[in-house]
Parts: sequence; structure tokens; C-alpha cells
Amino acid sequence: MKPKQPILNKKWTVSESDPRIACDFFSLKSELSKVLVKKIMTNGGAWVHQKGKRIRLRKAKRELKVGQKVELFYNPAIKVPKTDGIQCLFETRSYGIWFKPAGVLTQGTNFGDEGSILRHVERVKKEAHPVNRLDLETSGVLCIAYNSKAHAAFSKIWSTKVRKYYQAIVLGTVKEDGEIDEPIDGKQAKTLFKVIESENNMTKLEVEILTGRKHQVRIHLNSINHPVMGDPKYGRGNKNEDGLKLIARCLEFKDPFDNSQKKIISPEKLF
Repeated sequence: MKPKQPILNKKWTVSESDPRIACDFFSLKSELSKVLVKKIMTNGGAWVHQKGKRIRLRKAKRELKVGQKVELFYNPAIKVPKTDGIQCLFETRSYGIWFKPAGVLTQGTNFGDEGSILRHVERVKKEAHPVNRLDLETSGVLCIAYNSKAHAAFSKIWSTKVRKYYQAIVLGTVKEDGEIDEPIDGKQAKTLFKVIESENNMTKLEVEILTGRKHQVRIHLNSINHPVMGDPKYGRGNKNEDGLKLIARCLEFKDPFDNSQKKIISPEKLF
């Protein structure tokens, strides 16, 4: 039986005596094979610091400079998710509205970005900037800018002029529509919800978020004792074999470039 590869989380500074070719450097320092190091680099697990920025280092033959800081991350337990469910729902030259399936990252981690929707779009469009993000377990619509100008334009309107709707199935019987106005991590957060139907100790809700805090829908619904079914982090008694019952269902906005009204709906729905 082969010994298990350890989780790797290493940082080095290139010295005069070190190999200058990135693949050779990482292989020597990590004691991993060059074949494995190249795979890690391709998957986005290697990083280099240059001109004050920290960027992924994918080219195995990249020449490193003395004094340069580099990093290598590897976890053999992390599997690259399938991305065949990713869809472009609408796009212009400047941006696209994409569908992210559950189980696919919006963007990568230190350990890599292969299998993320952002990496998928980068391969098609060369440049990709996420305007909003969805949790790993949440499926639904994402806005991705194809250049920095579009990203700036959407960032300017995102909080106040873009309407963001979700569908959720929560634990318990919610008797009436409501509003949750509770800070998250010290920042204002506001969520509206509308009751669609209750049965079998569960309630279907249409949800609109007026702010965009991390895990906002999940945290807010749990705060009123109606956690989202299948939520692995928030709530009790809400386990669900089919996964998280939450979908980013719809985006409505005025195009910041031509002022046309847009309404993009997820191809998946809960009800």
C-alpha cells in the first residue's frame, strides 16, 4: 500500500543556490515528483509574488528570480468537480450571466481553481472577474465581467440597482411573509421573503436579498429558526440527502452599457 501524500502548504523565497525553473524548484523543495508538481501548477496550486501582487503560477518552465516569494499548495483529498453543468445564459462583449451548478466553486482556493466556474470562463474569454459569488453548495445565476471596465460598472450598481432573487425550502412552517434586517459580521444585511407553500414541516420561500453578505440567505433564515434544508453549516434538524435546497434563481438589472432592462432566470428551480 502506497503511503498517503501529505497536505502541502509551503512558502519559500528563491535563493542564489536554488533551481530557477519553477517546476524544478518546487519539485526539489517539496520532494514531490515533477509530474505531480506540473499537475499542481496546471490546477492552480502554485503561486508567485510579483510587482506587489500574488498570482497563480501555471507555467512549469517559468524562470524564477532570486528573492522572489513563491508558494505551493497540495491536498490529495481534493477532487476536481465536473463542470459540464456550467452554462452561459446571456452575454455581451463585456459580461455574461452564467449558471453555476451546486458543487462547483465560484472561484478557486489556494489549492487551485481547476473546476471552478471562473477558470471555466477564463478559458473561453481569457479574462473573467466575478461580480457576485455563490456558495459551493448553492446553484444559480452569476454575473461575470469580461474586463475590468465591466467589473467596475457592475460593482457600482450591484448593491442598490440589481435585484437578486432566490428560491429556498426551509425547515418548519413559515406562516407569513417577512423581512429580516440583522447585521452580518457587523455589516448591514437585509432579506425579504415570501411564503409560497408549507407542507410536511417544510416551507417553500421566494427570497430577495437587498444586500450581499456572505451566506446571507442561510444565516438570516436560520436566525428566525427556519434553516435552509440540507444546509451543512447552519441549523439543526435540517439534514437533507438531496443537498442544499437553495437556488439563486433570478437577476434583474438595467444594463450599465446600453440601459436595456435584463431579467435572467436560472434553468434550475426548486418549485
